[in-house]
Order: sequence, then C-alpha cells, then structure tokens
Amino acid sequence: MISGVFLCLLLWLAGQQPEVTQRVDELSKAIGGPVQQSPAFDFYELLPEQTVEINVDKADIAAARVNEAMDRYLLQAGSFKLAKDADRRRGELILLGLDAKVEETKGDNGRWFRVYIGPFESRSRLAKARSLTAQQGIDTLLLKRPKQG
Repeated sequence: MISGVFLCLLLWLAGQQPEVTQRVDELSKAIGGPVQQSPAFDFYELLPEQTVEINVDKADIAAARVNEAMDRYLLQAGSFKLAKDADRRRGELILLGLDAKVEETKGDNGRWFRVYIGPFESRSRLAKARSLTAQQGIDTLLLKRPKQG
C-alpha cells in the first residue's frame, strides 16, 4: 500500500512538470520576450573596460616606505603576573628555535612580565614564527613599534 501511494505521488509530480514549462512560456509571451531563468554576469566584460585613476604623490609613497622600513615587528606571546611563568613560556619558545625575551612592565594594574618574540626583519620570518606558535597552541599578538635610534 505504501509503495502504491509512493508511485502515485511520483506520477503526480511527473505530471506537474509540463505545467511549469507552460506557465513560463505564457509569461514570456505576455511580457513580449523570453524569461531569463538564470542571472546574467556582465561584469566579466564590463570590468576590464573600466579604469580608475588615483592621484598619489610620489613623495607620499617614499615617506610611507621610509616609515615602514623604520618600524619593527614583535610578537607578544604572553603576559604573566609571575616571573617564573614568563620564564617557562620563554623556555618553550626557545625550544622552538625562536628568539624570546621577557620584559617587566609596571602599570596601574600592577607588575607584569611580558614575553616577546623578535624583532623580525622580514614578514616571512614573522609568519613562520606565528605559525610555529600557533601549532603549539600559543596565542600571539602582533605589535608594531618604531625603530629607536
């Protein structure tokens, strides 16, 4: 009985398909043209033909490059209340082959020991260090500091 009901349902659905096609044909005749059933992607042809002009002063570009060359990038690999916790994190990073150091800071919320990796001379070395720490489950914070001197 269940298979009979299923077969009847399939036959009924198969009979519904021509009605949908007929309705599309009727609509296309009513509006005077074919009904577009899929979207048209014209931007493939339009975008290569367009141009955008940007007025940038060469001095601004040179100044930005000088400033970027003067910046150094560090990764902060943790901030701890206890010096022994910071030293433990530093040891983990040294075992990974990274140049890590601990700096003590004093602020309104007390004394903290922050673990830094770097500075990095290239973005590829920075990315490699970040990848190594992520593989070990160590979250890092990217810091950009101006070079001193």
